[in-house]
Amino acid sequence: EDADVFRAAAARLRAHQAQVRFEYDDQVGSNEIVAVAHRAAETALDEETPAVQQPDGPSEFDLPGMPLSGLSQRLAHQTIRRTRSRATRARRSTTAHLDAAREAVFAACGRHPSDRDLHLSAFHRDFRRETRQLLWRGKHMAHRCGDFFERMGPEWQHLAVCRLCEDTTDSFEHALMTCEDGVRAQVWRLAEQLWTSRGGEWPALSIGLVLGCGAVSIRNAKRKYDAGATRLFRILIAESAHLIWNLRCDRRIEHADDPDFRHAPQFVKSEFCRVIRSRFDSDHLLTNRRRYGNRALKRNTVNATWRGLFEEQ
Repeated sequence: EDADVFRAAAARLRAHQAQVRFEYDDQVGSNEIVAVAHRAAETALDEETPAVQQPDGPSEFDLPGMPLSGLSQRLAHQTIRRTRSRATRARRSTTAHLDAAREAVFAACGRHPSDRDLHLSAFHRDFRRETRQLLWRGKHMAHRCGDFFERMGPEWQHLAVCRLCEDTTDSFEHALMTCEDGVRAQVWRLAEQLWTSRGGEWPALSIGLVLGCGAVSIRNAKRKYDAGATRLFRILIAESAHLIWNLRCDRRIEHADDPDFRHAPQFVKSEFCRVIRSRFDSDHLLTNRRRYGNRALKRNTVNATWRGLFEEQ
């Protein structure tokens, strides 16, 4: 993200003819130079826009490209993607969803994550592949519903409308937040009951909170970071949203949007319990260090996540 700044700084250091020495000093008031540097760094962190817009070092020491001896496939791929992203205009829908997620995360834990943090949070290792895809598509309005069918022509207009809510656009946000389908309300109610059984306070739900749940951090009564509660919160929000979306697709596609069809409350409850239980079982299987090596989950992490929910295990 700050590669240009580091490259320009390295070029200026190479152009410096005298010997350069780096010294670490954690005492802010040790001398005036260190104090000025600390104030400049704090000011730069507080500013929303970087102080250096287009860093430029001495041309003879700032050669473009990278040496082949230090090039790897991963580094080359990241560089190509970063270069292309600079020339790509931000989508209005993506920007709006990122802003909504940022405000929801701030309301939940008191911090404003950057766009990069929000994008990366959707691919957190606490999420399954299916929930990662759901969150990523939701941020970019890539689900084929609502406005997608409205843009396809008059013959597709009927698919853009939610039949349960009287001519309301069947968007991703509508399906998760405001649809009158009883499945949506029941799944969120079950998630709230599971969360409050651990003593947590259920937040106000919004599409921003769903899309930004990977960036939320939970603190305990002593205001310290609670890794287990944070992980459980992410799993509950993401899995609940994924279940609501799956049952919505089942109603609209598998049952041809039959107005008389409804998922039975007992079936919805059993599906919710199955999903949560499946995550619980997979977490315990993933603690096998003999099979998964360094990629295995830590037992303390799994126990902290599910503490008090499955006492028999």
